Amino acid sequence: MTVSGDTLEVTFVAGTPPFQVITQQNAQFAQDPSGNPVVLAGTNGARILLTGFRGDQANYKGPKKLTSSGPRLLEVAELGDFEGEVNLGVGLSDQACANVTSTGSVLTFHFIQDT
Repeated sequence: MTVSGDTLEVTFVAGTPPFQVITQQNAQFAQDPSGNPVVLAGTNGARILLTGFRGDQANYKGPKKLTSSGPRLLEVAELGDFEGEVNLGVGLSDQACANVTSTGSVLTFHFIQDT
């Protein structure tokens, strides 16, 4: 996982998994599976749910938290790797949506102004 400006890139060993981007009006999340609170920089957020992984092993081996210079994307944290799902929390400076592209084994999430 890497960040640069308003772009988050997640690289996989082979291909890309199914995913969902769920926006929210705060940057407060819950750690999976404990439910412990995780507060990221920003006033808005997005949760990225990656699915289809093996449930009997850890699937995410990258950094637990990254910061970015934005202006929209401020912080990203791994929220959980549990039962075949990897959850990422994204702290955003304002309401935004994600323009997502898949190239080879890389998912690129570019956060843009929500209209």
